Amino acid sequence: MRKLAVLLTIVVFCFTQAFAQNTRTVTGKVTDEAGNPLAGVTVSAAGSAKNAITDAKGAYTIQVAATTVSLKFSSVGFGESEARLSGRTIVDVNLVSEAKSLSEVVVVGYGVQQKKSFTGSSSKVDTKAFSE
Repeated sequence: MRKLAVLLTIVVFCFTQAFAQNTRTVTGKVTDEAGNPLAGVTVSAAGSAKNAITDAKGAYTIQVAATTVSLKFSSVGFGESEARLSGRTIVDVNLVSEAKSLSEVVVVGYGVQQKKSFTGSSSKVDTKAFSE
């Protein structure tokens, strides 16, 4: 009985070691062009459903498969970026802002739309009249 327990312990240990080597932890920091940390950036493993989100200091930690080649970084207002892992476990990324300007926008009681697609009557409100 004792030999069976020892054998079972060794088998369980070998299986846990085999599965532990199939994943790795990748950490890093995401910043903007000025070096300020970005919170809320989505970090995803390419070809996988694994995701992580950066904290208030721009730091992230994600568990990825050992075969994962790259990580994708995306955030609203910034261009998407992809970083190759190449065996690294610390990946720091700088995201470039995507400045998009809007033409005239019409604000209605239940939504927002561009002026050229708006049909109906509209008027401009001066800031002085609006503040009153």
